[in-house]
Amino acid sequence: MSALFVPAFIILTGFILPYQKDYSAERFNKLQGLLGWMPVKIALFGILFLSFFHCAHRFRHTAMDLGLRSASTGLGVVFYGGALACSLLAIKVLSAL
Repeated sequence: MSALFVPAFIILTGFILPYQKDYSAERFNKLQGLLGWMPVKIALFGILFLSFFHCAHRFRHTAMDLGLRSASTGLGVVFYGGALACSLLAIKVLSAL
C-alpha cells in the first residue's frame, strides 16, 4: 500500500501545491486548516505508518541477505522497534498540527 500512496503524496505536496501562482496568506491558512482536519491527519499517519514499517522490513531483509541471518530476531526488534518509535513520533507531530 505504501508503494501506491507515497508517490501520489510526493507529487501532490512536492510538485502540484508549491507551483501554484497564489502565494497569499489566505492560501496558507486554507492549507493549515486542511492539515488540521482529522481525516487528513489520519490519512497522513496511515501513509507514514506504512512507509516506516515497509522501510524496516526492507532493511531487515537486506541485513539478513548480507549475512546477519543468525541475528534475525535482534534485527527484527531493532528495525521494527525503530518503525514503531517513528510512528509514535508521527502521532505526536500530527497531533500538534
